[in-house]
Amino acid sequence: VISRVYSGYSGEAAGLLAGDRILLVNGKPYQLQYNDITGEEGTYCEVTIWRNGNVFTLKIKREWVETE
Repeated sequence: VISRVYSGYSGEAAGLLAGDRILLVNGKPYQLQYNDITGEEGTYCEVTIWRNGNVFTLKIKREWVETE
């Protein structure tokens, strides 16, 4: 489950919201491992999520996210 989406970054631009549940990353079941999503900056990954009973896929650009 996504706990936070950082403002101004690609997750927000793609439409991710806190509370979304990740089901698949690039068509493969998400195994709660960070490296399922990481990759070379500037490349894209497809993330299939569940939100309020709806399932859909978002294309998200990988980028470095500055956290607090």
